[in-house]
Amino acid sequence: MLLLYTEDNSTACKQVRDDFDYHLVVYEERNIGEPSVKEELQARGLTEVPVLVDTTANTVIKDPEEMIVYGTEYSF
Repeated sequence: MLLLYTEDNSTACKQVRDDFDYHLVVYEERNIGEPSVKEELQARGLTEVPVLVDTTANTVIKDPEEMIVYGTEYSF
């Protein structure tokens, strides 16, 4: 499962979301504007967004360009 951690008003977050949506990437978005989501991200030792977490492969990607490339593997 792909988890995309985002925040409002982030150009990089919007870019990744838009690309994932365009390529029909299956992912779950979690916005750090919600305190419990922010705590969840911090519990993973992460503080900046966007962050892509592949829970199946136990992979964390912090670079938006790498997220887009990685996400295309999940497109239909």
